[in-house]
Amino acid sequence: INHTGPDIIQSVDYVRVYDVSGTPENYIFATNSWSLGGQTDYWSFDAMTYTFFGDGPWSIPSNWYENALPSITDSLQVLSGANLILNGNRTINGILVDGIITIGNDTLTVNGESVINDSISIGAGLLTANGVIDNNGTIAIATGTLDANAPFEGDAGAITFTDDGNLSLASTVISLGTLSDDNGT
Repeated sequence: INHTGPDIIQSVDYVRVYDVSGTPENYIFATNSWSLGGQTDYWSFDAMTYTFFGDGPWSIPSNWYENALPSITDSLQVLSGANLILNGNRTINGILVDGIITIGNDTLTVNGESVINDSISIGAGLLTANGVIDNNGTIAIATGTLDANAPFEGDAGAITFTDDGNLSLASTVISLGTLSDDNGT
């Protein structure tokens, strides 16, 4: 990128950036792009959607199409056939689940919209949803908790309690879908 001269606005799309800096007068605006490290002064990286296609832990970059880990302002998509295993407490902007998310003992906080087309399994952990939940799949709760703090739409989905788990709904419930009543609270 040749980024010199007064008052030049540079923008790029779909790039991986390592050790390239702009100047205070000439920021570089990047969409669908991410920093791989090094000096990236005077860059503005917009939030993007990271794609998980692997079968394993969140923390392994090679499980992600971008070969990097999403940040708190990013969203994520779990592709059909993929199984994202949460390892460590994570916060993300939004999720689109076409595969599986497995939450063991950790916490996943989603600040934006959650669309579940396949499944989320909550062991002893916590899923906190601060944005709208659109459940078209299955949310299985063992001893953990789903804490929904925004509208919940589950007409085409199911919530299954496999043990003494908890479901906390703090906003409008449009529909829970199919709700198992043999366990949980």
